[in-house]
Amino acid sequence: MKRTKHYLVTHIDPYLFPQPQDLEDKIFNALGVWSATDEGDLEDKVKQYIHPYSLRSFEFTNNRPHSLTAFK
Repeated sequence: MKRTKHYLVTHIDPYLFPQPQDLEDKIFNALGVWSATDEGDLEDKVKQYIHPYSLRSFEFTNNRPHSLTAFK
């Protein structure tokens, strides 16, 4: 059984420009923490989320504390 990891999606680039308002809203809402079993699973989930639009690329990192969070 695969364990889920958390990824931080930081940028989504669709194939459509200029972007209609509903696509801009979807992209804005999709930025943040996602759970997936691996990077391929994450890509599938992001593609499914922005459907019916096509995904050109997206950027992500492993989940980390927010830069404004105080931690030691």
